[in-house]
Amino acid sequence: MRSVEILYLKAFLVAVSQQASPLPEDVQTQINEIFAALETRVRELKALALATPSLKAAYETAYSWFSATSAERKAGLKFLPSEEPHDETGERINITHDSTKAIAEMEKVLEIIDRDYENAAKTLSKPNPIQNFQQFLKNRLNR
Repeated sequence: MRSVEILYLKAFLVAVSQQASPLPEDVQTQINEIFAALETRVRELKALALATPSLKAAYETAYSWFSATSAERKAGLKFLPSEEPHDETGERINITHDSTKAIAEMEKVLEIIDRDYENAAKTLSKPNPIQNFQQFLKNRLNR
């Protein structure tokens, strides 16, 4: 696979990892077909992700993340909430949503996918691809 194709694959895996509900049956069928012949059909992942509303935003974000330089990757972290949520009057100092835990979890998912994308991709070539992949991530996160 060429490097851009690996980016398509990794971004697709991240988008799939963020699904809270099952994808439509036709999309799951397409995923199974693509992953059955991944080496020759990897470019179709981008089109599928962009055509599927529940995958599109996550795919675009992940693709940007993987294609950005490492210095840019942590650029948004300076906007984390204040350590002390209230001042002496009880007023909220910072209304920024505390996403520290979510960011840490996403970084772990990105590391797993970046390091082990080939095995992650194999889980999507089996029946129930989304559930298989999410179980794959859960197993790796609990190590």
